[in-house]
Parts: sequence; structure tokens; C-alpha cells
Amino acid sequence: MLREIEALGERAAGVRYALVKERLNRLEEAAEGPLDRREVNGLLRQLLEKVTVDYPNGRLLLAWRRGGETGAFHVAEGCRVR
Repeated sequence: MLREIEALGERAAGVRYALVKERLNRLEEAAEGPLDRREVNGLLRQLLEKVTVDYPNGRLLLAWRRGGETGAFHVAEGCRVR
């Protein structure tokens, strides 16, 4: 029984990974072509719990729905507050 439970847990983790990967791929495709803001916004909402914007440092902190955080830099000239 314990092996069956472990196998189910592994299978569920694989399914979640596949869903997240699919959403990331869709987000990438949506961002490359003509920008559909509604689609990109919807995909970001599915992937992220929150985004913290650090204006003075031009930094974004992405909190993923599946756990963990990623720091990203958005360095667009004219967007930084000095």
C-alpha cells in the first residue's frame, strides 16, 4: 500500500510539472508574437502567486504558485526611479 501511495505522489508531481511547463511554453509563445495582453495576464495569474516590484532597483520578485521565488531584473531605461 505504501508503494502505491508513493507511486501516486510521483505521478501527481509529474502531472503538475507538465502543467506548469505547458503554461510556461504558452506564456513564451504569447509574449513572442503580437502581444495579447489578456492572454499573457491570464497565464501569469495561473503561474504566479504575486509579483513584487522594487522600483528603485529595477527588480521584480516573482512568487510562484507551486512554491519558491525568483528574482528578476527589469532594466528598461526610463523605468528606473533614481
